[in-house]
Amino acid sequence: MPKHPRIEKHGNVYWFRAKVPVDLKEEFRPKSEFRFSLRTKDYREAVSRERLESAKLEKRFAEARTKKALPVATSLTSEVIQRLAALHLHYLLDDDEAVRRSAGQDDDEVFRGIHHQLSSASTSLPWGSSGSPEEAASEWSMSDRQKRKQAEGLLDFAETTRKAWVNQDVSLVLDDIDDLLDQSAIKLERSSSSYRELAYEVLKVQVRAVELLEARQAGSVIDTPPPPMVSRSLLLENSASSDKSTLTAIFERYEPRRVCRRLICLSYAAM
Repeated sequence: MPKHPRIEKHGNVYWFRAKVPVDLKEEFRPKSEFRFSLRTKDYREAVSRERLESAKLEKRFAEARTKKALPVATSLTSEVIQRLAALHLHYLLDDDEAVRRSAGQDDDEVFRGIHHQLSSASTSLPWGSSGSPEEAASEWSMSDRQKRKQAEGLLDFAETTRKAWVNQDVSLVLDDIDDLLDQSAIKLERSSSSYRELAYEVLKVQVRAVELLEARQAGSVIDTPPPPMVSRSLLLENSASSDKSTLTAIFERYEPRRVCRRLICLSYAAM
């Protein structure tokens, strides 16, 4: 059987391994390769899983090359900065609302599964020994456990955000800013005054998001604002017309991509 270039075997389990292309080393630094278990001992299954993982990885490589080719902006209009900040606010509230709509059922199914496995093994249960989890959600509502997790996540998010605002520590939102710029097909120099202004505005709307999320948590109906659009008339200032036309074309080709926002990561990443 011929050896597959991206599959290797460790013990009885097959692993995926792919090197970062030479032309993208700077974009993925310090990572030089992608390596992880395919979680199977069957070679045919490993090949099938490798194809799926390779397709996802090649898509990442293609996106990285597209981003690398973008013209670098040195400044943004105030309107673009305000709309990017508003997009951050939309994501934070929309992700929270999505969790509320689902009422945490998937998360609770995991909880019930763990309860069943531990009960079957006659293992003591940290949440009690009743026939069913006392804190499991009903069909149409969140459980007390889920609500407690949500409240704790919001408390942590609020404390971190307000501390950063008091200290004007924009490093808290740098990853979010890079996500927003990527989604809008903008490559902005971090050393530019526009980047600093954008960081300030994004941190400011994150404080506003905390206030709105706290009001929602307290029982108020807080609507999620619609995502703002960046039109062709709101591109870069002080750019040559050729650069503007290039960026306009890029904006037309790109569609917004959803990303994991900070609040959801803090609240629901860990069981």
